[in-house]
Amino acid sequence: MVDHPVDYHSRGHVAGFTVAAYLTHDKYGLATYVRCDHVNYRVVLLSQENDYSRIVVELHGIEIVNVYKPPRVLWPINLPIKPRHPSVLLGDFNSHHNIWGYASTDENGKRLIEWAESSNLFLVHDAKDLPTFKSARWRRGYNPDLCFVTCDKNDKPLRAFRK
Repeated sequence: MVDHPVDYHSRGHVAGFTVAAYLTHDKYGLATYVRCDHVNYRVVLLSQENDYSRIVVELHGIEIVNVYKPPRVLWPINLPIKPRHPSVLLGDFNSHHNIWGYASTDENGKRLIEWAESSNLFLVHDAKDLPTFKSARWRRGYNPDLCFVTCDKNDKPLRAFRK
């Protein structure tokens, strides 16, 4: 964790939620929030490696992995994130793929899909979902924020939805 004189517990206040963990950086940061009525969570990992950030929180036996990868950073060929079941992996992956609404697929999108398939992950996405990012420059909405869930031994994905 980079030491900055910022109080993220007050700066990033979201009504009804508490900051479970955060990572700071000179240009970007990452925070994981938990609803206030969920008090039995455990921070498992705070990691800034290979130019991406990751926070892992365990809540009710589910591993929640929050990820941020800067736009100009290339995913490693084999992502070192090895989720266990049950897990939810979400965040800003800054990867383009036509599966989640981009006109073209970039190298990051290819690597992310290969990793998800090899890790037996299911992408929680519906083409009708509202975009999570609006580009003022391109005047269009995009979905760099993704959610993957693990599948059980019968290949059934963990039940989840985006809201």
